[in-house]
Amino acid sequence: MGKGKSHSPYIIGDYHIPVIIYKEYRRSIRFSVTKKGLIIRCPYLTPSIGIYDKAKLWCVERLKDNPSPFTEFLILKVPDYYRLTLWDNHYDVHVTTHNGDRDKVSWDDGKINIALGKWYTPKDKSKAHREMIVKFAQKRFKPIMTERVNQLNERHFNVEVGRVTLKNNRTNWGSCSGKGNINLSVRLLKAPEAVRDYVIIHELAHLIELNHSDRFWNLVKQACPDHKKYERWLKNNGHTLSF
Repeated sequence: MGKGKSHSPYIIGDYHIPVIIYKEYRRSIRFSVTKKGLIIRCPYLTPSIGIYDKAKLWCVERLKDNPSPFTEFLILKVPDYYRLTLWDNHYDVHVTTHNGDRDKVSWDDGKINIALGKWYTPKDKSKAHREMIVKFAQKRFKPIMTERVNQLNERHFNVEVGRVTLKNNRTNWGSCSGKGNINLSVRLLKAPEAVRDYVIIHELAHLIELNHSDRFWNLVKQACPDHKKYERWLKNNGHTLSF
């Protein structure tokens, strides 16, 4: 594997996307997005300038179709106050700065208070703000999400469920393990209830059928007859759920 070489970041709207090119023993060119940025893997003799421009066009198209994987690189001005809705709960979010060495988040009675360090650049402040909101969402709603998983499991499947985790994953809506653990994207807290339930049912069905066979989809259909409608909703609207 070749050594990655960093290039100037793409600036597309409010996104500042780092670019890393790997020259390798390969025949094809591959683009992907990770937490590090846009990863370009190409044959050794590929001209960097040409592939750099081609990859930018790829990024523009991907941002139109699905911006979620690029959330890490979104730089927005953090407002002092705004409203946030999660799981049909409305919160007044207040953002302040302080001289301490740790960011803080606290909440009470429909209010979320976030204190960020004064030293942040706009890019780092935007990222730190998102991390604090996600931290709040995970702590506040993990018990509620776990309860809903257990309710739907008891209603439709009656399988053994292990640990339920809310993760800040941006490439899928949920996953499960052979040990019965279920991971759900924290982004689902912004989704309609029926869509959340569909994703939970999808993962619960995987605890019986660890595949996407006809048997699996029959289980999903029995528990959620309108599952195709919710799949379409996520495909068309999932990009609006990012933090």
